[in-house]
Amino acid sequence: MGFKELVTHHKPTVLKIALVIVALIFLGLSIVDLATTQHARNQQAVLAQEAVLNHTKTIGEIQQAVNELKASNAADHTVTIKYINCVLVGITQANPPDSQSAILAVYQQCLANSQIPGTPVN
Repeated sequence: MGFKELVTHHKPTVLKIALVIVALIFLGLSIVDLATTQHARNQQAVLAQEAVLNHTKTIGEIQQAVNELKASNAADHTVTIKYINCVLVGITQANPPDSQSAILAVYQQCLANSQIPGTPVN
């Protein structure tokens, strides 16, 4: 009995075996696909967590820069007010009031008294 005769004679059995083999192949492919999909989901979850951490770190760095800028602006504002005050003191308290050297002397004394960083002390 050859293969062709065997298949013809036991057609229902051969067909069942072929269907089982096809089903096992599909089952194997499904398992591989499931594993691949699960791995991809895990990778996406890891990447999403890393993105959130990076985003959180960036927000923290931005907040720190904003706070430093606010502090710097407040310090600059204070120094500017002191300079303007000394200009006004120099203009209003100089004696004689129209003397440029008297105004400069009062202004420089006011700066020294205000202890503005970076100004020379007389």
